[in-house]
Amino acid sequence: MRRFSPLGGNTSCWGQILRHSLRMTSRGGLKEYLQTRIAPVLHRTLQKPLIGRGDCGYDMCFRENVLPRRWQGVWPQDIVVAFLKVLSMQHQVIDFHTHAFPDDLAPSAMRTLLAEAPGIRAHLDGTVGALLGSMDDAGIAQSVICCIATKPQQFDPIVRWCDSIRSTRLIPLPSVHPNDPEIVEHIGLIKARGFLGVKMHPYYQDFYVGDDRMSPFYEEVSRQGLLLVMHTGFDIAFPRDRRADPETLLRISEAFPQLKLVTTHLGGWQQWDEVRRHLLGRPIYMEISFAMQDLSLSVVREMLMNHPEEYLLFGTDSPWTGPKETLQLLEGLELPPSRLDRMLWRNAADLLGQASDSPDSGY
Repeated sequence: MRRFSPLGGNTSCWGQILRHSLRMTSRGGLKEYLQTRIAPVLHRTLQKPLIGRGDCGYDMCFRENVLPRRWQGVWPQDIVVAFLKVLSMQHQVIDFHTHAFPDDLAPSAMRTLLAEAPGIRAHLDGTVGALLGSMDDAGIAQSVICCIATKPQQFDPIVRWCDSIRSTRLIPLPSVHPNDPEIVEHIGLIKARGFLGVKMHPYYQDFYVGDDRMSPFYEEVSRQGLLLVMHTGFDIAFPRDRRADPETLLRISEAFPQLKLVTTHLGGWQQWDEVRRHLLGRPIYMEISFAMQDLSLSVVREMLMNHPEEYLLFGTDSPWTGPKETLQLLEGLELPPSRLDRMLWRNAADLLGQASDSPDSGY
């Protein structure tokens, strides 16, 4: 397809471009495609619903091979731009590390977290809507939302909220608290409710990854075949207590070989010399959030090139970093295409049980 400007152009020309482009998709009919994939992008971008008016409904417009001059106040070229935004996501980008909060709790949660971490700024307001908007802008097809239960009694509300937001684009991981007397039963419930894993944070949940009391938890997560996304390394908001150091993570990985452990922040935030010694080159998943912001790009590239490419994952830790910024930094590393492809989506798709051989999987 030739390059073209999203400004101007006659109606039939734009209609032909869109109709030709839609032939490239293999999912469902045109009406379903517009309703489920183009309309949400338009609604978030333009704050206008994509609703057919009068005789210009979805089917009519495409059967006649033209689009109406205006469609509920939306120009045909805007529809094409929205389609191209979706099309740019066909080469999947899956963000394996994001955070969001219920709309009514997001303002207070963000204020508290920012106060605890001087020097960190928020790129979003912590709501699901803001996350989806940033995904659209950056061309990210799916995001894994990582919850953290800071008290045992938060389990039920977290699961209910995760149930309410999950979709083809948002994959929430609930959390359990190490002090929960029903932790094993709750892991089984997470599996039964169809969630794919859990998120744990040793600092916010006050535990050490090597604690003996964590063994039943690791065993049950392994037995249920769930993912375990673990905050690893130090945390900017806490003293430098070695709660999730690379050497201990290696021991856990060896003691529970079936555990699908995902380490965050390139194996261990600001413990990267130890990551090199203990984790690099081993079959342990690493997502890359907050690494390129703290390390030189040459060091990040060297580490990524020396870890098995099938164990690399893309992550941003949104809202604490910007998705566009992280993708731009990653592009600057000039990684081999196969390695970049695996990191951006293929490995994540495999972990999430999607068909990673299809460029249209999961979105």
